[in-house]
Amino acid sequence: MTAPTALVIQNFPGGGPRRWGDWLDEAGLGCEVIEAHTGAAVPDTRAARGHAALVVLGGPFMPDDDVRAPWLPAVRALTRQALEDGRPYFGVCL
Repeated sequence: MTAPTALVIQNFPGGGPRRWGDWLDEAGLGCEVIEAHTGAAVPDTRAARGHAALVVLGGPFMPDDDVRAPWLPAVRALTRQALEDGRPYFGVCL
């Protein structure tokens, strides 16, 4: 049986999970980091349901700045889904 994982969306090169990764590890959760700022594909809502939690890290733009950060619509969809499902979610300021 595999350990549960948290899906972590990294929105900025300097904004990796650092302490979050440590805290998740201490809580017994693996950490799957998606470096969205590099063009890495953000999982769709169906695939993301396999994760125990969602963490969205910050960046230097507004959360609806789809021109500068074209992956944000997918991140907003994941956020909506996590909240609707009652899955743990933490978002750092964008």
